Amino acid sequence: MVSLTKGMAAAKVMNRIVAVLDNDTAGRVAAQQLVRLGLPSRIAVTNLPDVPYAASYPTLGPGGYATTVVNGRAASIEFMFGDEILRDTNGELYPVRWLSLMETANEYQGRLDSDHKAIVGGRIDRALAEPSAHAISEQVLRGCRRLSKMLLSAASPDPYIPASEFSDLTASWRGGHA
Repeated sequence: MVSLTKGMAAAKVMNRIVAVLDNDTAGRVAAQQLVRLGLPSRIAVTNLPDVPYAASYPTLGPGGYATTVVNGRAASIEFMFGDEILRDTNGELYPVRWLSLMETANEYQGRLDSDHKAIVGGRIDRALAEPSAHAISEQVLRGCRRLSKMLLSAASPDPYIPASEFSDLTASWRGGHA
């Protein structure tokens, strides 16, 4: 996402761009990198929002099983659609596995195991493929609302239409910026 966003800025893409990063350690580090670049105002950088059930979530690491906060450390897109989607057939939450230390943040990066990630991804696909909103669970709908709110907030329009010195737009269309 960092390379793609930098490339669009370097190419002077004039459309509004929202770079959405996971709410995990790698996503936070990437967002900090992009913010430090001083990107044009038409490029917004945001992380996925915190979710309440990630404030006390099962994890597996070198020290074994624990329950801890995974918001900002391991909450990927799969976490956005409710805890029901993150549960196994016994009702237990799929644990986050701590992988490697990201030295720049002095935090571990965590994620769901590949098998669990695939199961959860399939559930999300099926939940969103339902033909009517009544068939979609309330948790998934809340997740969609959460993501929509985050995207709309990040994509709020610039105070003027960006244009270069080569633009055919007049100064009035550019909000008086000549």
